[in-house]
Amino acid sequence: EGHGIEHVLTADETCYIPLEQNGTAEVILRWTEPVTIRRVVMQEQIRFSQRVERWDVDVLIDGAWQEAAHGTVIGHKRIAVLDPVKTTALRIRILDARVAPTLKFIGVYAP
Repeated sequence: EGHGIEHVLTADETCYIPLEQNGTAEVILRWTEPVTIRRVVMQEQIRFSQRVERWDVDVLIDGAWQEAAHGTVIGHKRIAVLDPVKTTALRIRILDARVAPTLKFIGVYAP
């Protein structure tokens, strides 16, 4: 299901994966062991314009998704600050975008 990490792990600044045209998208990151997360950094591929209008970041806790952060535009860079949370999965949901969103970077950071 979806794309493997080898499709998105690159230092090429021009790289991006175009998402659905309807302005919504979902990206799920999974770890084999629980990790503590404090910040999530997202960047749009600005060369194609700022597109994201609304997003959520969710974490998997005891088998259920829980919202950890939400916001409006991402633009060049958006840093979502979370209460420290231990999880095995993180989900970024693009809930609304002007056109197909283009994320070029996602970073997940511990405390």
